[in-house]
Amino acid sequence: QPMDDGTGADAEFGQLKEMDDFIFININAEGVAGSNADSFVGPSNYDRLCAMAEDAAKAADYNGYIGIAAHKLTDLNAQIGLQAFHDTFEKYPDIKISFEIADIGELSEANIQLEAALASHPETQCVVVTGAELSEALGPVIQDFYETSGTLINGYAVDDSEIVLDQLRKGWLAATYTANPYCTGYVAGYIM
Repeated sequence: QPMDDGTGADAEFGQLKEMDDFIFININAEGVAGSNADSFVGPSNYDRLCAMAEDAAKAADYNGYIGIAAHKLTDLNAQIGLQAFHDTFEKYPDIKISFEIADIGELSEANIQLEAALASHPETQCVVVTGAELSEALGPVIQDFYETSGTLINGYAVDDSEIVLDQLRKGWLAATYTANPYCTGYVAGYIM
Protein backbone atom coordinates (compact mmCIF):
# COMPACT_ATOMS: atom_id res chain seq x y z
CA GLN A 1 0.00 0.00 0.00
CA PRO A 2 1.41 3.44 -0.91
CA MET A 3 2.79 5.39 2.01
CA ASP A 4 3.66 8.60 0.20
CA ASP A 5 3.20 11.64 2.41
CA GLY A 6 3.50 14.11 -0.47
CA THR A 7 7.27 14.34 -0.44
CA GLY A 8 7.83 11.76 -3.17
CA ALA A 9 9.39 8.34 -3.37
CA ASP A 10 12.32 9.23 -1.14
CA ALA A 11 9.93 9.72 1.78
CA GLU A 12 8.52 6.24 1.13
CA PHE A 13 12.04 4.79 1.17
CA GLY A 14 12.64 6.41 4.54
CA GLN A 15 9.33 5.15 5.95
CA LEU A 16 10.09 1.61 4.80
CA LYS A 17 13.59 1.69 6.27
CA GLU A 18 12.17 2.80 9.64
CA MET A 19 9.75 -0.17 9.68
CA ASP A 20 12.37 -2.89 9.43
CA ASP A 21 15.95 -3.63 8.50
CA PHE A 22 15.51 -3.08 4.76
CA ILE A 23 18.20 -2.49 2.21
CA PHE A 24 16.43 -0.44 -0.37
CA ILE A 25 17.54 -0.32 -4.00
CA ASN A 26 15.87 2.40 -6.03
CA ILE A 27 15.46 1.48 -9.70
CA ASN A 28 13.62 4.61 -10.69
CA ALA A 29 15.76 7.55 -9.62
CA GLU A 30 19.38 8.28 -9.07
CA GLY A 31 20.80 8.10 -5.59
CA VAL A 32 22.11 11.38 -4.26
CA ALA A 33 23.52 12.57 -0.98
CA GLY A 34 20.77 12.61 1.61
CA SER A 35 18.60 10.07 -0.21
CA ASN A 36 17.05 7.23 1.78
CA ALA A 37 17.89 4.72 -0.95
CA ASP A 38 20.89 2.53 -0.15
CA SER A 39 21.79 2.11 -3.78
CA PHE A 40 20.48 2.83 -7.23
CA VAL A 41 20.17 0.96 -10.54
CA GLY A 42 19.12 2.81 -13.67
CA PRO A 43 19.85 5.86 -15.76
CA SER A 44 20.76 9.15 -14.17
CA ASN A 45 17.66 11.32 -13.99
CA TYR A 46 19.85 14.37 -14.47
CA ASP A 47 21.33 12.95 -17.70
CA ARG A 48 17.93 11.78 -18.92
CA LEU A 49 16.39 15.22 -18.36
CA CYS A 50 19.39 16.97 -19.92
CA ALA A 51 18.76 14.78 -23.00
CA MET A 52 15.13 15.93 -22.96
CA ALA A 53 16.23 19.56 -22.78
CA GLU A 54 18.73 19.02 -25.61
CA ASP A 55 15.96 17.59 -27.79
CA ALA A 56 13.72 20.55 -27.00
CA ALA A 57 16.54 23.00 -27.79
CA LYS A 58 17.13 21.24 -31.11
CA ALA A 59 13.40 21.32 -31.94
CA ALA A 60 13.49 25.09 -31.31
CA ASP A 61 16.52 25.36 -33.64
CA TYR A 62 18.59 26.51 -30.65
CA ASN A 63 16.87 29.87 -31.02
CA GLY A 64 13.45 30.06 -29.48
CA TYR A 65 11.14 29.92 -26.52
CA ILE A 66 10.83 26.93 -24.22
CA GLY A 67 8.48 26.52 -21.27
CA ILE A 68 9.41 24.56 -18.16
CA ALA A 69 6.99 22.87 -15.75
CA ALA A 70 7.95 20.85 -12.67
CA HIS A 71 5.92 18.79 -10.24
CA LYS A 72 6.11 19.04 -6.43
CA LEU A 73 9.42 20.61 -5.42
CA THR A 74 9.52 18.38 -2.33
CA ASP A 75 10.28 15.56 -4.79
CA LEU A 76 13.99 15.35 -5.49
CA ASN A 77 13.31 14.47 -9.13
CA ALA A 78 11.58 17.83 -9.71
CA GLN A 79 14.63 19.62 -8.33
CA ILE A 80 16.95 17.51 -10.48
CA GLY A 81 14.78 18.23 -13.52
CA LEU A 82 14.82 21.98 -13.04
CA GLN A 83 18.60 21.90 -12.64
CA ALA A 84 19.03 19.75 -15.76
CA PHE A 85 16.77 22.03 -17.81
CA HIS A 86 18.52 25.21 -16.71
CA ASP A 87 22.01 23.76 -17.12
CA THR A 88 21.19 22.65 -20.66
CA PHE A 89 19.41 25.80 -21.83
CA GLU A 90 22.17 28.03 -20.42
CA LYS A 91 24.50 26.55 -23.06
CA TYR A 92 22.41 28.16 -25.79
CA PRO A 93 22.26 31.96 -25.52
CA ASP A 94 19.41 32.21 -28.04
CA ILE A 95 17.13 29.88 -26.09
CA LYS A 96 14.75 31.83 -23.89
CA ILE A 97 12.59 30.46 -21.10
CA SER A 98 9.07 31.63 -21.97
CA PHE A 99 7.63 30.45 -18.65
CA GLU A 100 8.52 28.37 -15.62
CA ILE A 101 5.86 26.89 -13.37
CA ALA A 102 6.54 24.52 -10.49
CA ASP A 103 5.25 22.77 -7.40
CA ILE A 104 2.31 21.18 -9.21
CA GLY A 105 0.93 17.98 -7.71
CA GLU A 106 -2.55 17.37 -9.10
CA LEU A 107 -3.71 16.65 -12.66
CA SER A 108 -6.38 19.36 -12.54
CA GLU A 109 -3.81 21.89 -11.32
CA ALA A 110 -1.41 20.79 -14.07
CA ASN A 111 -4.09 21.40 -16.71
CA ILE A 112 -4.94 24.85 -15.36
CA GLN A 113 -1.30 25.93 -14.96
CA LEU A 114 -0.19 24.69 -18.40
CA GLU A 115 -3.22 26.24 -20.16
CA ALA A 116 -2.60 29.58 -18.45
CA ALA A 117 1.14 29.50 -19.23
CA LEU A 118 0.57 28.81 -22.93
CA ALA A 119 -2.20 31.41 -23.16
CA SER A 120 0.13 33.99 -21.60
CA HIS A 121 3.14 32.90 -23.68
CA PRO A 122 1.93 31.92 -27.17
CA GLU A 123 5.49 32.31 -28.49
CA THR A 124 6.40 29.03 -26.74
CA GLN A 125 7.76 26.43 -29.17
CA CYS A 126 8.48 23.57 -26.76
CA VAL A 127 7.52 22.57 -23.22
CA VAL A 128 9.53 20.24 -20.97
CA VAL A 129 7.99 18.77 -17.83
CA THR A 130 8.76 16.59 -14.82
CA GLY A 131 6.20 14.42 -13.05
CA ALA A 132 3.31 12.18 -14.00
CA GLU A 133 0.55 14.77 -13.59
CA LEU A 134 2.22 17.32 -15.84
CA SER A 135 3.11 14.60 -18.33
CA GLU A 136 -0.52 13.48 -18.54
CA ALA A 137 -1.81 17.04 -18.83
CA LEU A 138 0.69 18.21 -21.45
CA GLY A 139 -0.59 16.37 -24.54
CA PRO A 140 -4.25 17.37 -24.17
CA VAL A 141 -3.25 20.98 -23.37
CA ILE A 142 -1.04 21.09 -26.49
CA GLN A 143 -3.91 19.63 -28.53
CA ASP A 144 -6.35 22.26 -27.24
CA PHE A 145 -3.80 25.03 -27.86
CA TYR A 146 -3.30 23.82 -31.43
CA GLU A 147 -7.04 23.63 -32.09
CA THR A 148 -7.56 27.22 -30.92
CA SER A 149 -4.35 28.87 -32.18
CA GLY A 150 -3.14 26.71 -35.07
CA THR A 151 0.30 26.51 -33.43
CA LEU A 152 1.74 23.09 -32.66
CA ILE A 153 4.06 22.97 -29.66
CA ASN A 154 6.61 20.21 -29.08
CA GLY A 155 5.91 18.61 -25.70
CA TYR A 156 8.35 16.46 -23.76
CA ALA A 157 7.00 14.23 -20.96
CA VAL A 158 8.51 11.80 -18.44
CA ASP A 159 5.84 9.18 -17.90
CA ASP A 160 4.70 5.88 -19.40
CA SER A 161 1.00 6.03 -18.48
CA GLU A 162 -1.60 5.03 -21.07
CA ILE A 163 -2.61 8.71 -21.37
CA VAL A 164 0.94 9.83 -22.15
CA LEU A 165 1.57 6.97 -24.58
CA ASP A 166 -1.73 7.63 -26.36
CA GLN A 167 -0.86 11.33 -26.73
CA LEU A 168 2.59 10.37 -28.00
CA ARG A 169 1.15 7.97 -30.56
CA LYS A 170 -1.33 10.63 -31.74
CA GLY A 171 1.48 13.16 -32.17
CA TRP A 172 0.48 15.60 -29.43
CA LEU A 173 3.71 14.85 -27.56
CA ALA A 174 7.13 14.83 -29.23
CA ALA A 175 8.66 12.35 -26.77
CA THR A 176 8.55 10.80 -23.33
CA TYR A 177 11.68 9.97 -21.36
CA THR A 178 11.56 6.90 -19.17
CA ALA A 179 13.48 6.34 -15.98
CA ASN A 180 14.04 2.61 -15.84
CA PRO A 181 14.68 -0.40 -18.11
CA TYR A 182 11.11 -1.74 -17.78
CA CYS A 183 9.61 1.53 -18.94
CA THR A 184 12.14 1.91 -21.74
CA GLY A 185 11.17 -1.45 -23.21
CA TYR A 186 7.47 -0.95 -22.57
CA VAL A 187 7.31 2.46 -24.25
CA ALA A 188 9.29 1.29 -27.28
CA GLY A 189 7.02 -1.72 -27.74
CA TYR A 190 3.86 0.30 -27.22
CA ILE A 191 4.79 2.91 -29.81
CA MET A 192 5.67 0.28 -32.40
